[in-house]
Formats: sequence, C-alpha cells, structure tokens
Amino acid sequence: MNFLKRKKEEVAKQEVETTFDKPIYIPETDIYEEEDHIFVIANIPGVDEKAIDISLDNKVLTFTATQQDHNMKGYEQIGISEPTGVFKRSFSIETDIDQDKITAEVKDGVLKIKLPKAEALKPHKITVKAG
Repeated sequence: MNFLKRKKEEVAKQEVETTFDKPIYIPETDIYEEEDHIFVIANIPGVDEKAIDISLDNKVLTFTATQQDHNMKGYEQIGISEPTGVFKRSFSIETDIDQDKITAEVKDGVLKIKLPKAEALKPHKITVKAG
C-alpha cells in the first residue's frame, strides 16, 4: 500500500461525516457574550471569504466554510496531512438578534461573527428625577 493511500485511510477514520467527495469537519468554536453582542469565533483554516455561507434562521445560526484543494499541477502528491473539506457548525441562539446588523470577517483562518442583540434586549439606564 503506498504512503498516500494509507494516509488517506488514516484520515478517513477521523472524519465526522462525508458528503460527496469532501469530509465535513466540526470546527473548534468559542462563543462570547457582551452586554449588547454575541460573538462566535471559529477556526476554519484554508478558507477564503467567498467560500463561507452564514445564516440565521428561526434562531439557529449556521455557518459552512469550504476549503479549496491545494493540488500542484504537474506534480505527484506523495503526502497529505488531512484532506480538504467543509467546516460546518450550527448553534441555537436564544437571544433576539438584530439580523440587519450581523457582521462577519475572516482573517488568518479565523472566522468572527458579531451578532448584535435586538434593541429591546439591551439594558437601558433609567434616570431618576427629583419630584
């Protein structure tokens, strides 16, 4: 058995699930909450911003990010650490979110999604006046 075939079989054991010819991975993700925002930060190495899809539907945030293949034309591939694949994650967001103000950016393989809380949920300071 050649090295490449053996390595692909080893990596296949690590897959969460497959779709078509690419494995789907669950990315490491952190969630932070501030007074007026929720932040979702996920590791998605090797993904271009054009290959990311984010949606918030019925209080479920879902993001999908597809890695590009890194094949070098004219060369035989003799080693592979992990096959390229799709990062996919969904979360139930119980807080009301202002969907028109959601932003997302990707830099150095890290996706940051900012979910602003709806105005009605933000804390309001009430001023007390002397009577």
